[in-house]
Amino acid sequence: MTGKIALAHLNEFPDYYTRLTKMEEETEEFHGKHEGK
Repeated sequence: MTGKIALAHLNEFPDYYTRLTKMEEETEEFHGKHEGK
């Protein structure tokens, strides 16, 4: 099942995992800057 989901993501957005990695990095950066506020 997981493989089908991954394949569906890649079929829709060939750079899906590149985008996902970038979003994760941006989220970590955002939360690092906003901790304690």
